[in-house]
Amino acid sequence: MKKIILFGVLGLFLLLLYGGFGQEKTIKEDAIKMNLVGKTLLGKVGAICYETDSPNFAVGTEIFLKVKVGQEYITLTEKEVETTNKNGSDYIKNTYGKEQKFAYKIKDNKIVVDCKNTASKLLFLELKNEKIIGDIKEGQGKGKEVVFWEDLTSICNKELVTRIATFECENGDLGSVFMRVKIVGDTLFFSTGTKTPPCGTIAYSLYKQYSYTQQEHYLQVHFTAEQKEDKEEKLLLLYVKEGKLFGNIKISDGNIKEVEFVIK
Repeated sequence: MKKIILFGVLGLFLLLLYGGFGQEKTIKEDAIKMNLVGKTLLGKVGAICYETDSPNFAVGTEIFLKVKVGQEYITLTEKEVETTNKNGSDYIKNTYGKEQKFAYKIKDNKIVVDCKNTASKLLFLELKNEKIIGDIKEGQGKGKEVVFWEDLTSICNKELVTRIATFECENGDLGSVFMRVKIVGDTLFFSTGTKTPPCGTIAYSLYKQYSYTQQEHYLQVHFTAEQKEDKEEKLLLLYVKEGKLFGNIKISDGNIKEVEFVIK
């Protein structure tokens, strides 16, 4: 009788160990395998277009959902981006909704949002055909699939640097032209500088500020009419390719050059 009780207690212990605590471990491992924990994602969930009297005055609003996946919770923030072009200048206005935080679980290789008590716009996230797909709740509880991309502002939260050109100095040595970029909130800054031997430091000009928007996997810089006309080097796009950060830069001769940025 004692042996039966002993085996019964041992069996219960093993069940709790592998059926309970082991299940939690599996959930964590699955979340890590999905490679989404710690990332901030952005998906376009809607758009509003307005008719205007003047063909030179374009206006529209895109609606994005910003998703931050943590170890225990998922955070959702709705973002409206209003784009206006007037007299050749681009104007961007960003409006943010209230941040919402939800618990989640991993089920059938999906991050399922626990929204029993509070309405959530996002139902679940999954990896499908090497893309991050979110199921977004619309009217009457119906869902639609939206592709999510990594939010580039979460990657570019430190200063980025690249070399964009070289030049020959009077003594025959080669000097270099660099560009530095940083993003603070809804504003992007960049400036250029030169490095002339034997000097080991880069003499940068002052930062100038620009607005930007993100579309899918690339971040686009917007300019005023005056900024478009100047002949200085300009950053046009930032994007991730093969796990590295690249940019398209319009150099002083008008050509567009692809460069790789490094995080300083």
